[in-house]
Amino acid sequence: MDVSSLAIVRYVRRLLRRDWKMQIVNVYREGNCVTDTLTNYVCNLSIGHHRLMQPPNEALQVIHDDVSNIDVRRQVPM
Repeated sequence: MDVSSLAIVRYVRRLLRRDWKMQIVNVYREGNCVTDTLTNYVCNLSIGHHRLMQPPNEALQVIHDDVSNIDVRRQVPM
């Protein structure tokens, strides 16, 4: 685990210790491809605040597919 991943894990743990009710739910990346694409995109940015005025090019096709209800099948090795 690299330093930035460790920092994220520590931050999430601090959030979990707060006095509030929360629920963590796993959503497979195939269920939310736009979020997965944006996550991969921001992993290549420097740490700090970034404002996206429009979706990055990497996300445009994925957004189109999501709006069009195009299925993404998960490959499961047999």
